[in-house]
Amino acid sequence: MIKFSLIDSSYQKDECYELLNRLIEVKIDFLTNKIASNIERGLDTVHFEARQALLIEQRAQLYDMIFETEDGMVKVTSELEVEKLEL
Repeated sequence: MIKFSLIDSSYQKDECYELLNRLIEVKIDFLTNKIASNIERGLDTVHFEARQALLIEQRAQLYDMIFETEDGMVKVTSELEVEKLEL
């Protein structure tokens, strides 16, 4: 297993939203491709569609939280943990 910090910094609100929105967009695009691939192969897409919808909802909540006040900075931390799975 490996653990690492992807993000650990403070940002102006615009910078923060730009960074996090780009990360979320990449994941949404990835899920869009997984859904299309599974549809082509006749496989289930429920999990991917639910995950995508949740990210879209959370992105809107993130925007509201970041911009609820005009002043200030935003602190962002993101710890990732990656491990191999035995099949």
